[in-house]
Amino acid sequence: MRTPPPAMPALVTPFDDSGDLRIDDHAHNIATLSAAGAAGFLIGGSTGEGPYLEPGERSRLVTTARELAPDAYLLCGIAGQSVRQAIAQIEEAFAAGADAALALTPASLVLGNDGAVIRFYRSVAAASPLPVLLYTLERVTGYVLGVASVMELAHEASIVGIKDSNGAPERMQAVRAGLGETPFLMYAGASRVLAASMAAGTTGAITASSSYAFGLRRRHLHGICRGSRPRTSCAAGPHRRDRSARATGNQSRRKRVRSACRSPSGAPRSPPGDRIRRGRNGARSPSSMKGCPQPSPRKAGLAKPLDPRRGGCCGV
Repeated sequence: MRTPPPAMPALVTPFDDSGDLRIDDHAHNIATLSAAGAAGFLIGGSTGEGPYLEPGERSRLVTTARELAPDAYLLCGIAGQSVRQAIAQIEEAFAAGADAALALTPASLVLGNDGAVIRFYRSVAAASPLPVLLYTLERVTGYVLGVASVMELAHEASIVGIKDSNGAPERMQAVRAGLGETPFLMYAGASRVLAASMAAGTTGAITASSSYAFGLRRRHLHGICRGSRPRTSCAAGPHRRDRSARATGNQSRRKRVRSACRSPSGAPRSPPGDRIRRGRNGARSPSSMKGCPQPSPRKAGLAKPLDPRRGGCCGV
């Protein structure tokens, strides 16, 4: 297995207004970041709208990157909800020239079932032609891969690391302490806690901010490794705007931030990722349901209109 670099940008996937790949913009971003010193890339992660990629698109994205950066380490995001889906995506990435697969935790029928998630990863790793890194991001999946699960999976031969984007360095510290000398790559995915993550024993960082400010992020990472506390790029205007857009789930705004930084990002693939507000019990709030048709009481066989706060219509 090739050794990945400590800093890798998580690339956006440029789409046009019809949702088709803008492969020329993808090529531009690869070339620009390579010229800035990037030695590896994450393609099709959450920043790259990996769950929305269709069969064949990972191949095009990875192939283009390999042609333009033949020596780069290419990590490809996998978002399969079943073992079959995940393996099909991995085999597509492998054939195109990827070096490893970053497998997002499944988020549908096994959500919250730790045992099922562990079996999913074991089955994927056993059949994968590529080394597999775990990927946990609660903001996207609604699930956090537990420390105990990570340590159990770290002993699988084909599972070589993790990208944890939950912004909780203490988790990585616990994993490192539990694994001892067992080789296991650990990448931070949240720029705001990069210094704390490195102190906790992570290998490096794979962040969205590196896709539009790679030089700044790399200097930040090197400064932390030397024991200094450099001025963080989190103070930069683009990074503040990107964090604000991410907090509201606004993918359109995030892509505009990158495009303004000379990283052509195109439009998001529908749905655009605007945040759905939810109440304490997880139900959609009435403010997120404007325009949702509500059946009449007579057609629904009810004595009174449905209360969206109690489910029904779009509140189910």
